[in-house]
Amino acid sequence: MHDMQCTAARRRQTETLATRLRPLVVAVGLVATLGVLPSAVGTARAQAQAAAAQPYDLPAGALDVTLTRIARQAGRVATLEPRLVGGRQAAPVRGTFTVEQAFAQALAGTRLEMFVTAGGALSVRPAPAQTGDATLAPVMVTAFGLGNDITSEGTGSYAVRGASIMKGAQSLKEIPQSVSVITSQRMEDQNLTSVQQAMEQATGIYVNSYRSVYSGNGSSANYYSRGFEIDNYMVDGVVSDSADTYSTNMGLEGSSAIYDRVEILRGAAGLLVGQGNPGGTVNLVRKRPTREFQQNYSLSAGSWSNYRGEADLSGSLNASGSVRGRVVTAYQDRDRFWNSTNSNASLLYGIVEADITPSTQIALGLRYEKSKETAPKQNYFANTSFTPERRRNYSPTWGYHDTEDKELFLNIDHQISNRWKLVLAASHWERDYEGVMTIVNTTRGNVQAIKTEQKTDRFDINLLGSFDALGREHTVTFGVNASKWDRDGRSLWSPAVTSANLENNWYWIYDEATKNMVSSTFAGNPDRTESKSYGFFGKLNFKLTDDLTAILGGRTSWYQYDYWNESGVYRPNDGGRVNHEFTPYAGLVYALTPQWSTYASYADIFAPQWGYYTRSGSLIDHKTGKNYELGIKGELLEGRLNAAFAIYQVDLENAAMREAAPYDSACPGNPTGGACYIAVGESRTRGFDAEVNGELLSGWQMGAGYTYTHQENLKADFNEGYAMTYTPRHMFKLFSSYQINDQWTLGGGVQVQSKEVAMDSDGPGQSGYSVWNAFARYRINQNLDVSLNAKNLFDKTYWANGAAYYQSLYGEPRSYMLTLRAKF
Repeated sequence: MHDMQCTAARRRQTETLATRLRPLVVAVGLVATLGVLPSAVGTARAQAQAAAAQPYDLPAGALDVTLTRIARQAGRVATLEPRLVGGRQAAPVRGTFTVEQAFAQALAGTRLEMFVTAGGALSVRPAPAQTGDATLAPVMVTAFGLGNDITSEGTGSYAVRGASIMKGAQSLKEIPQSVSVITSQRMEDQNLTSVQQAMEQATGIYVNSYRSVYSGNGSSANYYSRGFEIDNYMVDGVVSDSADTYSTNMGLEGSSAIYDRVEILRGAAGLLVGQGNPGGTVNLVRKRPTREFQQNYSLSAGSWSNYRGEADLSGSLNASGSVRGRVVTAYQDRDRFWNSTNSNASLLYGIVEADITPSTQIALGLRYEKSKETAPKQNYFANTSFTPERRRNYSPTWGYHDTEDKELFLNIDHQISNRWKLVLAASHWERDYEGVMTIVNTTRGNVQAIKTEQKTDRFDINLLGSFDALGREHTVTFGVNASKWDRDGRSLWSPAVTSANLENNWYWIYDEATKNMVSSTFAGNPDRTESKSYGFFGKLNFKLTDDLTAILGGRTSWYQYDYWNESGVYRPNDGGRVNHEFTPYAGLVYALTPQWSTYASYADIFAPQWGYYTRSGSLIDHKTGKNYELGIKGELLEGRLNAAFAIYQVDLENAAMREAAPYDSACPGNPTGGACYIAVGESRTRGFDAEVNGELLSGWQMGAGYTYTHQENLKADFNEGYAMTYTPRHMFKLFSSYQINDQWTLGGGVQVQSKEVAMDSDGPGQSGYSVWNAFARYRINQNLDVSLNAKNLFDKTYWANGAAYYQSLYGEPRSYMLTLRAKF
């Protein structure tokens, strides 16, 4: 360490050098004091404090925040030059260090070094080209790989160091498929308070909200990728059964407050989840406890009486930090932009994490969410000349739906050795739902009473490790996962009510006949559905050369689907079995440079479909297909910027499509009643996507993605030449934020999509449109900031349920949300 007499001269040199090297660095000032600066201390005392080693557990994050936390934990003061630390990333700091060593760990790769000011405060300056006789103790920085922390919280970035969607922490450029990640910082900047809102911002994801109209779940939607619905998801890598998503798309909804990031894989995901459409899958990664105590609070108020509060507390529960906990709670009460409807939702999330041994960590947590909506909007006006009013709810005020979710989960991580790790995760989830909904169109209305109880048990065990062969290190993953889903449901439609008056929905009275129908339905016997799936999978990453990696894998799966009607009679025609279905997977990844890689991948597709009968009475077989992808990925600016481009082709066979009238409602060959279906001989989807996420320049964060999708039925009994599903060919999504100085951050973005076309015609669909958004944040002090989010700035009118059959739900008009955040 340099003598204190040289400090002033060295500081002048630092300022000159920093001015030359960092002209674009945005000023961000931080003082690590919790609001009160201690008095200056002498040099001798500062050196004594610096010499005291203590444990640190800080993830990669914003450099100014990480250095502040190190100083605070050591009982020191940090004075940081904004132009040196603003917009930079810190390496993770984990282990027992002196404060000097902890600073050096965080500063790795930044070309900065720590020094102590004349007043005893900790600061940083550019490291000299020649270190001379003053050097810091060497610090080992762990290379990116198995078991590294890829938490996005606290990084301040739209980029990620990796993703866990393919089991274990992997760099995005090591995964031979398209993967997008919505980070914690982006969710905060855009005020994405629900999973659906986060999905709407993801590259390549088309969100169709007709389910909000038809199924009665106002927080749910359908998500499409590459022309196919995403019907599988994961939470912390634990796979759902695809039947879980039937009717409510459970899991891909609710509050985003408990998630560190949302990972989306586009393309076939059969290696991980087995069954499912080739659109992709989603992995929701929960927030975990931190060793250092932290508090985060937010209060929001917005258009249409939209009020929301959130609290997030995390930290150690004992002196050593071996037991940690986190609690997240949120509550929201809001009206809708249409009349009459009100909804509220509450959330409680808690997790305790403990280091049982130096190599074993266990986490136990719970999630409770409850939502209620009165007068839900259940209007549809298809194939008519009637155009509903944008801000009008044509359903009566006495409708409602209530949802209650309870989940308990367990995670165990055991480090067997330096090379091998065993991970176990399991969860038990329950949902109770009750709703009375009125479906209204231009000439009539119906009342539907629904009451369901659902339970899901899931577990996932995987072994990750590496071995040496032929002079190189190779990695391997083995695993088994299973899911069991049970649903008891009571549902009944009333006869058509032709007296419903669209001019005044208040005249639709909740009469005795309707009340009796609802009460008898809720008291009746339920029908029952049970779905089971399990499988074994394995993946080998074999280094053929230092730059070329071959990836080979596969999964063998078993599926079972059973149904009993309300009389308890088993209906074998509605279900079935699939045994030892094998799904292969292969890929090649070639490292062009340390920053860029190119890849090719192949994946098989298998998706069970139960109870689809043709006009002649034959049962349609399950969907099968192939997924091909070529791409290039980059991790630039020392990992602060992710870039990717991919082209793909999906070939699919046997997808069931509903017959044309009159067989779309009455099928002579269907033993269960209902519609007839035909198997599409072959469909093909081709397209490409490109995206950039992260820091373009110091203080300038951007998330941008473009996708092109062309889908066509190549062989079919009818609708040949049309798309099998409805998604726009072109989608572009952009959001960017720029930190102007240490107080102001401004940003904005746009979502653009081309014309939507229904899958069986050139209409109804809707023309292409764009929706613009804006964002501003003012930093009051170190702990407080206030932000304003404006959505749909130009008040664009469009259908949120697009080309779906039910054109009735408009996209949200221009709206504002003001949020005050406090972080300690």
